[in-house]
Amino acid sequence: MTQAEAELMISLYLHLESHRLGPLWVTIDAQAAATRDRLLDIVTTAGAAGSRTDINITVAVRDTSVSQCPHHVLDPAPAYTDINETRTVRLHEVAHAHKDGTVGLEEHGQDYLRAVLTCVALYGGSVHLATVPLDGSAVPVAKESLYSCESGILFRCVGGSTPGHRIPPGW
Repeated sequence: MTQAEAELMISLYLHLESHRLGPLWVTIDAQAAATRDRLLDIVTTAGAAGSRTDINITVAVRDTSVSQCPHHVLDPAPAYTDINETRTVRLHEVAHAHKDGTVGLEEHGQDYLRAVLTCVALYGGSVHLATVPLDGSAVPVAKESLYSCESGILFRCVGGSTPGHRIPPGW
């Protein structure tokens, strides 16, 4: 999923909700933004706590296009989505702590991460974090956590440590 695709998927989802809920769609937008911001805080905190944090994100996307809308013309959903089926899209990112206390991203920018995490909040998905300690200890991963979001009007992020859990190779 590219940044442009993530931004399109956000627009498609909110457009569908505007047809479904009328003016209440802004509630979903606000809840998704709050969930995204919480996930960004979690990622930033994990990145600041270690020399390296692997971030593995899954998004359960589907085509949420509104056909025959005379008022809005949006680009079609990406080819990997299907109107009748949910597909899982994956993203890997690496965060690292800087000496000045900020957190850097190695593969994608902050705006890209924000867009993908907004998709997690809207469509549902998960964020898996594996943090290597700052002290360079022999422990390969000091802490692993998994946060999941369910799609729908009520968004819940559930954090939990998953010791011993590993992401499959080639993820």
